[in-house]
Amino acid sequence: MLSREALFLLNNLLFMSILVVCFWGVIFPLVSELFTGQKVTVGPPFYERATSPLFASLMFLMGVAPLSAWGHSTVQTLGRAMWKSALAALIVTGVLFFTYTRNAIA
Repeated sequence: MLSREALFLLNNLLFMSILVVCFWGVIFPLVSELFTGQKVTVGPPFYERATSPLFASLMFLMGVAPLSAWGHSTVQTLGRAMWKSALAALIVTGVLFFTYTRNAIA
């Protein structure tokens, strides 16, 4: 489950999930109006709530998948490959937070 192939497959499944959610957001008002006769709108809040977790997990996997080994990988080998990148990301985030901005959301 931690091999590069499996993680790339999971990336593709997440892309397909985002596609299905966006397709449903476009088609639902048409189908709803067809069956009920009432006009329904799907706005940005729907897309933000529905795709945010998918995009967050996709971004995580896009960072982790290239670090995993072909064929098979364990938690230990993945951890050894990731710790330098994770530490650098935390340091850069901390430096930018304390020198550039104080807004946690930004």
